[in-house]
Order: sequence, then structure tokens, then C-alpha cells
Amino acid sequence: MPWSFTEDIDATIYRIVQEGLPTHQDGNATKIDINLSLDGSRIGVAVRDNGSGTAQITEGIGMAGIKERLSQLGGGLSAGNSAGGFLLSAWLPYRAAP
Repeated sequence: MPWSFTEDIDATIYRIVQEGLPTHQDGNATKIDINLSLDGSRIGVAVRDNGSGTAQITEGIGMAGIKERLSQLGGGLSAGNSAGGFLLSAWLPYRAAP
């Protein structure tokens, strides 16, 4: 995996993680896992906790901004309860420089 992708992708990954961290405080999480993966032409970013999750996701300015940025890059975002906590997950297309 490269240390850096592109300026836009790096900034988007940073914002995804930044947006995911406060969400986990609200769910009383004691552990947060951040995963970055590269599978061929797809970058995955996941922020998962072991908290109580949420009954309803309220999309604020930060989440809306991330969705817009991901859409511009051809990616997507999902957020919701997962087994034993909450998961914020995103993917972006990636083409390695020749």
C-alpha cells in the first residue's frame, strides 16, 4: 500500500476517520478499530467500535460533506450498527500511477 494516494483521497480518508471518532464517544465505546485496505482498484476505510450503537443516525454537516466528497470521487459511505457496536465504512476507487 502506498504511503499516500492523491491529495484528494488522503484528505477524504482523514475526514472519514475524523468524523467517525466523535460518533464512538456517544456510544460509550471502550475500543475503536480503524482499518485502511487496498483491494486492487478499491480503497476501503472502516471505523468500528464496541459501543452501544444508535437507534437513529442523524446526518450532520460533517457526514453530508463526506458523502459529497466521496460521491465526487466515485466512492460511497455506509454507517450503522454492527455486531457489538457501530461501523462507519467507506470505499473509494483507486488507480495506481503508471
